[in-house]
Amino acid sequence: MTTKTQTHETIAWTGRPDITHYLMHHFLGIITVISGVALLFIEDVHYGYGMAAIGIGLWIVLYAWLARKTRIYTITDKRVTLRDGILSRSTSEVRLKDIQLVNVKQCFSDRLFNVGTIEIASAGHAGIELQLFGVSKPVQVRDIIRTLMDD
Repeated sequence: MTTKTQTHETIAWTGRPDITHYLMHHFLGIITVISGVALLFIEDVHYGYGMAAIGIGLWIVLYAWLARKTRIYTITDKRVTLRDGILSRSTSEVRLKDIQLVNVKQCFSDRLFNVGTIEIASAGHAGIELQLFGVSKPVQVRDIIRTLMDD
């Protein structure tokens, strides 16, 4: 998929963290909600504890959903961009001509779901400058970056 932007760049790829990146958050949130509901039916436990557990569980699930929806990765023919945030927005970018290193990291569970973290380091910057985590098919995305770097 290629699309032109207002800055006359061609978008080669755009994405968000994969839902599987947040599975543990969803699991923890759902277990907390279920525990809270169970606490509501125990006579010796104060009603507020159950409601608090339900609230915390819902907050965890909401956090994971918002974190995924507000993080956007974009690769154009000129740069790699990471946009993040709801109320306050943060944008980080690295020009393709400045990229020195593109790494893909996948732990065992990431490999099972074919997701991973892409790390990008650029010239004149110590360490990793951009981390795109939870990327679906990270090796293919890394190859897109490498192909654009060679053009």
